[in-house]
Amino acid sequence: MTHQELKVMLLKDPAFRPAYEAESQNPQSGYQIIRHHGDGTEEVVFDSRVSGTDLPTNWMNRPDW
Repeated sequence: MTHQELKVMLLKDPAFRPAYEAESQNPQSGYQIIRHHGDGTEEVVFDSRVSGTDLPTNWMNRPDW
């Protein structure tokens, strides 16, 4: 499946479309990198709204990934 095909499929979802359109209208919105653990918990590794705009250079080199 291509990115475009996935986008078309997701835009048919009435819950996804408004969120996608809202994000598209706000280019200043932040982003997060979230690690999903095997036990179902999540860890925010990076939050651009808290940490600024620079992604830590070692975020993918963590030994536990």
